[in-house]
Amino acid sequence: MLVPKGSPNAAMPSKKDIEPQTLAALPESLKAFMSLGKTEFETDEDIWSVKVEKVQGFIEKELPANSIIIANNGYGDRLFLVPKTGSPDHFDSKVYVFWHDELRIAVIADDIDTILNPPPPTPTQRGPVFYHGGQTTVELGDEVIARWFFIRRAGRIVYVPGKSRKNREMEHHGGMCWVGIKLETGVRIIPVVDPKTSCLKKSISFVKRSSEPVDEIKPDERFD
Repeated sequence: MLVPKGSPNAAMPSKKDIEPQTLAALPESLKAFMSLGKTEFETDEDIWSVKVEKVQGFIEKELPANSIIIANNGYGDRLFLVPKTGSPDHFDSKVYVFWHDELRIAVIADDIDTILNPPPPTPTQRGPVFYHGGQTTVELGDEVIARWFFIRRAGRIVYVPGKSRKNREMEHHGGMCWVGIKLETGVRIIPVVDPKTSCLKKSISFVKRSSEPVDEIKPDERFD
């Protein structure tokens, strides 16, 4: 589809704006998603606005021939599909991303249905996270002492990668992850987990285990 000039960048195209043959060639799950009036979906990498359009401009030479763009993040990156092998009249369900800063293409999902209709969040499959020294594991509800702005304050562990239901802002696709701590002041801090040792920094000290209820960070919470 050629998007009419003056259309908002993140606007959801209506069926009348999409060439019938292009709409018919899209994966069934994407057509169903659009028919419900949904305009956005999330991946580990970003929030994407649905906008089906033909490849135009400088990226035309970067993407495979006959690709179709299906979404953008408003920062120049696009998600796109390519025609099915042996069935060029239909688009494959594998989703690719074009990172415009790096002029790089990567697979973002083997099947578009997995990002349009994701299963309920579950803990990431990974090994344990440890306090500094690698002897004591970090568990939800632990009482800790954390240094924040050079002041040591008591707090509770409210998010642990591999224990908590995954929150995409606490665990990035590239392997980086953070532990959530709610201080006695009510402030939440998120110290990084060392990707090599899977340990927290020395500034976080374990005090004791606690079975008291804890205000755990939820999968859909987003942070400024």
